[in-house]
Amino acid sequence: MNFTQKHKSFNPRFFQFVYIITVLVMLVSIYRLFVFRLNNTFFRLNAMNDEVGFISDFNYFKTNGWYDTVANGCSPLYVLFTIPLNSFFNNTLLSMRILSIISMIGIILAWILFVYKYTKIPKEYKFISSLFLINVVMYRGVYYSATDDPLFIFFITLSFLSLFIGSVINQKINLLFILSGVFYAFALSTRQLFIFYFSGYVILFTILFFTNRLYLKPILFFFLSFILVVCVIHFPSIYEKKSLSFHDKNFTNKNVTWSEINYLFLIKNKDKLLYGRNYKIKPTPEEVVQYKKVNGEESLPKTYFSSIKKIPLKLHVQNYLHLAYLQALPFFRQIGILFPIFIICPLILFLRKKIKIFFLFPLFFYIFYVNSFCISPIVHLEFRWFMLFSVLASVFGVIYFFKYFSNYKYANYLLLINMIIVGILNIFYVGLW
Repeated sequence: MNFTQKHKSFNPRFFQFVYIITVLVMLVSIYRLFVFRLNNTFFRLNAMNDEVGFISDFNYFKTNGWYDTVANGCSPLYVLFTIPLNSFFNNTLLSMRILSIISMIGIILAWILFVYKYTKIPKEYKFISSLFLINVVMYRGVYYSATDDPLFIFFITLSFLSLFIGSVINQKINLLFILSGVFYAFALSTRQLFIFYFSGYVILFTILFFTNRLYLKPILFFFLSFILVVCVIHFPSIYEKKSLSFHDKNFTNKNVTWSEINYLFLIKNKDKLLYGRNYKIKPTPEEVVQYKKVNGEESLPKTYFSSIKKIPLKLHVQNYLHLAYLQALPFFRQIGILFPIFIICPLILFLRKKIKIFFLFPLFFYIFYVNSFCISPIVHLEFRWFMLFSVLASVFGVIYFFKYFSNYKYANYLLLINMIIVGILNIFYVGLW
């Protein structure tokens, strides 16, 4: 294996040995994660948790057809992509889980293609970074379940990469902006979570517009393609209910929303938000109904937006800080030192004028997404909501690593050792949930 010249100054044979160990650990880790997730999630005989609701939506489609299903409320593209698989396997649960694995493979291939074609990572590290990337994706159990999360992340991935390549790398701008808008519309047509990504797009468009007015046309193409695709896919719901179609996870048999449950938990535990909050004591729907009987129907906000307006400032700050702290912890377990490198290095490089402001987009995309979540008065975070950013941070963490640490003689060992540690934790299922 031919390493770059700077490696030869510090025993290339030993470095090659460490590199080979890293590759072996990554491969074993991939195998162990895949087997664990298949046995733990994919091969479960019965639908669990959110899977039940998605299967119910698909059964409604089989009885009532596409138009009524979208009008009634569902994840339109998740239902649509399940149809051909279900026609072949004749098993809705299995078809949806296979769709999740196909989405996972699509995510992996999209990012690996980006690493090999559009990054300046040293060639010997593109392979090892790709193996690490596969580890990061396969770590998440949701990629093996019958939920819309994997398909959603697949579309967000394609939208982000199209936009990043079209704006930062500057190739075929109009077409890539159109594709980004289409894929973002596909994401909207899969899950409501799309809204939390919107601020990241806005900040990039703002930067592009004020630094180069030529980007106004591509930005307009993005929104036009986005709006057109959304209108086509959601037409039944727009026509019948004047709203978009989404899979509803609220309680159908009670006049209770998750926003009410979260808000009631926060006001009852306002002294334990930074430390000591117990998620297991969340109010039940029955408790919410009783609370509204005593305090009035308007005592609890029914939506997240109304919750943001209603929550007291001190409570807001406490919950914001705790959620920001919670969302960061899993990144250290999943990608190690690449997470702080992803956060800190691009800022240093920008201040030293070694990168342009466009290259801060991945960091801005993450920061604004996290901020959008943390200002919401929710009880706790599920890391599956942040799946894209563990992948994004691992890829761009490696990019920033070589941009910032390229002149440090032994820095490359640090990168490989980080991958080995993460891989060993995966092999022995340490901290796996």
